[in-house]
Amino acid sequence: MNKEAIEAYKQAVGIDPDYAGAYNNLGSAYGNLGEYKKAIEAYKQSIRINPNDEMVHFNIGYAYTFLNDKGSALVQYKILKTLDPELANKLFDSIYE
Repeated sequence: MNKEAIEAYKQAVGIDPDYAGAYNNLGSAYGNLGEYKKAIEAYKQSIRINPNDEMVHFNIGYAYTFLNDKGSALVQYKILKTLDPELANKLFDSIYE
């Protein structure tokens, strides 16, 4: 159902380009399909709209781990540390698994 979800979220952001939640969900659907670069781009759009959404920072950091981009994941960890230290620790653990 991820492909259908992607189409639905694309339609949602087409209607409302400032719908941060739809971008986050779009990123998650791409991530579920292993399309991490597309996921990261969607998460970046969500962060652009709502820069303090801790879950999106976690999601983008987690996606970076699948691309073996520890540096970018650590950037998200540092941001997340100020927003939600507990979630930041979960991301840190994922980076160094």
